[in-house]
Amino acid sequence: MISKIYFDGGSDMHGAELGTTWEDKKRLRFSRLVCDHFGIKDYNISQGGSGNHRIVRQLLLNERHISEFDYAIIQMTPRWRTEYHNGKRWERVMVPSKKCKPASKLWLENTLASQKNDRDFWRNYFRVHGDEFFLSNERMYQVAIQSHCKAYNVPLIMLGRAQSSDLEFDFCFDESWISKAPDGHPNEEGHKQIADRIIGMLTTHK
Repeated sequence: MISKIYFDGGSDMHGAELGTTWEDKKRLRFSRLVCDHFGIKDYNISQGGSGNHRIVRQLLLNERHISEFDYAIIQMTPRWRTEYHNGKRWERVMVPSKKCKPASKLWLENTLASQKNDRDFWRNYFRVHGDEFFLSNERMYQVAIQSHCKAYNVPLIMLGRAQSSDLEFDFCFDESWISKAPDGHPNEEGHKQIADRIIGMLTTHK
């Protein structure tokens, strides 16, 4: 019997481009659809623009320990995202890739501008860290997620943002069978398709 599922990830899991209100997102996103199917509460701590550092940090240090859950469904996000603590709170920062959309680059510029005195530091940080740095971090984050769940006997469904990653996932959000909204996130139909896929995986595993 499934009573608790742990969900975490980025904007795809958070409900980007779903509905017009926060209540719409919570009602329509696939984590809620999965939980409604099993008659349980939706525990989804994903964040739009999130990086893998936050996802691993939450998994390891969350006040709700992973051992409380029957399953973990975790999405890894683009490897060039990161975060830092400004003394008061965690701040998201995204490194632009060569394939980064203009809108994402603008978002980065706005993010950097909001960091004030830290802007030059982050520009230099991105400049000196190459692809291999982010690739190795991505691999380490995946191993950390897999090892932590395995240590507490919590079955894991690992999702990816894009198939271009060098890592293996159960499925990725850019796959052709998932219906997309204009900016590439799953639309309402896409979330239903993802929910159906996950429900099938959980039912088969049981």
